[in-house]
Amino acid sequence: MKTEKIVEKYILKRETPDILIIAGDISHYNIQTLNICQYLNSKGIKVILVTGNHEFYNVFKKQKHRYMNLYDKVTELKELLKPLEYTYFLDGNTVTLNGVKFGGAMGWYDASYYYKLSQGMYQGTMISHWCNYTNDSKLIPGLNDPMILYNKEIEKIKSVLNEHPDIMISHVCPISESISFNGKYKMDKSSGYYCFNGLHLIDPTNNIKPPKFWIHGHIHDPHEFEIYETKHLRNPLGYPKDNPDFKLQYIDTKEL
Repeated sequence: MKTEKIVEKYILKRETPDILIIAGDISHYNIQTLNICQYLNSKGIKVILVTGNHEFYNVFKKQKHRYMNLYDKVTELKELLKPLEYTYFLDGNTVTLNGVKFGGAMGWYDASYYYKLSQGMYQGTMISHWCNYTNDSKLIPGLNDPMILYNKEIEKIKSVLNEHPDIMISHVCPISESISFNGKYKMDKSSGYYCFNGLHLIDPTNNIKPPKFWIHGHIHDPHEFEIYETKHLRNPLGYPKDNPDFKLQYIDTKEL
């Protein structure tokens, strides 16, 4: 019932979308993510999602005993969602719905923005700062260096972009530039754990056909900006008090 109330309050309070994109961080519980997707599907909504860092978290003792390795929890989530006909879990692949090609992968941060704001710093210093600042270092089993996930995820991102999706989805912001951040976060070294340096991946001068839209999550304030030929959007619900005026953001497929 709680799951249904959340969906009704934030997703269905105005109108029912045809396709709903969720850019990660649905829940710490795989079963809750499954329930949300099932309920949305029952309302006639197709769900496209990628995983976020919170889907990797072991926040309770039972989870720590159940999910011992890095990908155990996300692997289980994939299997749980597989039977759902109208839920599409993107993890380095694409799906075409209503004539629109969607591509997605979680992506991961490379700390490049941290280094931009910390001239002369080296990897050991970044690792120390990362361990002190992030829950990722504490709650994701087997992750003692963010580059472990980045190196895996960037290959998925590249693979998807090679299929020329109209709309790209990742959890982590793909632009490691100040334009990606609002206010004080532009000069916050910790912003290095919210983005990766993907600017070259959408640069049309590199003979690349960039996606028209790139939707990401992870950062808890709404924002949009455009670089080259790609419009970047994030519209997070976030934690309960983050965005009290949250409402769905729609993409006009005529722009594709």
